[in-house]
Amino acid sequence: MTYTTQHHYHRIANVMRDKIISGEWQPCMMLPGRRALAQTFKVAINTIERAVILLVSEGLLQADDRRGTFVTGGTDLSDLPSSLQPAPVIDRTRQATIGILGALYPYGDSAAFETQWTNHILRGCEQTLSEYTEMTHNFVNLLQGEQWPEFSIEHALDVLLSQTVDGIILMNEAVITPLLARVDPTRIPVITVNMTPMHFTIHEVSADDVAAGYLAVQHLILRGYRRITTFFPFDADWANARLSGISEAIHRTQVPDCIVTPFLSSTSLEPTFENQDTVGYTYAPALLETMAPGDAIIAANDSVAVGILRGAHELGRVPGRDFGLISFDDYPHSRLQGITSLHPPLEAMGREAARMMVRALRGEAIPLHVSLAPYIMARTSTLRINPSEESITIAQATEPHMAGTINNLF
Repeated sequence: MTYTTQHHYHRIANVMRDKIISGEWQPCMMLPGRRALAQTFKVAINTIERAVILLVSEGLLQADDRRGTFVTGGTDLSDLPSSLQPAPVIDRTRQATIGILGALYPYGDSAAFETQWTNHILRGCEQTLSEYTEMTHNFVNLLQGEQWPEFSIEHALDVLLSQTVDGIILMNEAVITPLLARVDPTRIPVITVNMTPMHFTIHEVSADDVAAGYLAVQHLILRGYRRITTFFPFDADWANARLSGISEAIHRTQVPDCIVTPFLSSTSLEPTFENQDTVGYTYAPALLETMAPGDAIIAANDSVAVGILRGAHELGRVPGRDFGLISFDDYPHSRLQGITSLHPPLEAMGREAARMMVRALRGEAIPLHVSLAPYIMARTSTLRINPSEESITIAQATEPHMAGTINNLF
């Protein structure tokens, strides 16, 4: 069987080839990132990668793991536009100090401390920076106070900038604008780590919520679920990104009987820590009224899923037996209650930010935006319901949003 993916990447390679031959893409020009190209051509990143590999094999493109992909030209790749080269280059004979800003609640309970996302991002960042002998780092907490810590952005910036720092890594979006008012990122490299892309004109590492939505659908299809209901009662950037990934997965699926229906798709509710569980619980009876084996719910996040689960138990409905349930963020309570969830790549984000900072300080070009895909934590709420061998083959042949992720769903 010939899949349309092959035609897609040949078609895209043809368009890229024409741009190079016509001179629209000049020699030594750096191509946009894979995600940007995928959005431009409205295909998956894997398709773009295959097109690029084809053009590299033809000698029209040159790929450098540390710099990016460039149009082949008469000059060496080291002859890059100055805009691609970070201004500062560290002196290898001395230590470079990296300042890290983030918000950590100083919980006395170590278990509660471990639940903080910043803690995991910071761990990955510090571990990676510690691997380089020319690097040292200092963490400055945005939260000040013992009993009831509060944000103190200006104080934290004063502390950070009173030190000599060669680069800054931010782990909280609230500090981006205040920092840029006091620091010139063309002189001191600044890298932000955010759960949702902010698209500032500074380097950024973020979680890929589009990929999360895509992978949620792929997981359900591989587990045999065909009728899927989305429950996203909040209007937020992260929710809309996940819905976009869900739509993309359905658009690309080759399983003809797979249907996705939104439940409560239009609402003005703002997500808060207090109302997410309650919203899931409140709407659970109506949401579960038509659920049957073979049906599944994609909840906006784990807190909403926990509320749905609480309502389901009162109705005598069991996820994984009577319906499927999958959500996002992989909070500890999802593990305790057997809810399948998409785990954000927290430590990987910290590691990527650290590697980008090291490369920037060494004078190497780094990408403006990097988004990392989550991974599935498959639990009992999406027990397999014996799909046919044919449907598994079709689902596995469907082009994944990110290369390799489809093979790691079980």
